[in-house]
Amino acid sequence: MLANAFGLAGTRTAVSGYAYGGTTNYGVYGNAYGGTTNYAGYFNGNLFATTIYQGSDRKLKTDINPLQNSLQQLMKN
Repeated sequence: MLANAFGLAGTRTAVSGYAYGGTTNYGVYGNAYGGTTNYAGYFNGNLFATTIYQGSDRKLKTDINPLQNSLQQLMKN
């Protein structure tokens, strides 16, 4: 799919997505595979988001162990 929005004034949206009512909703979903380089999303310009999800969550990790002597390790040269 290729989407373009042209004009000289006002706001234009080339691609817009809206999803609601399900258990999991994706307003815009991208999947890329099989090439030498794969991008599910590529943005050339500023990006604005009101909410960001970062997948660095304890439930997504395994073999988590507490740090021992953490302050001493941080103070090493």
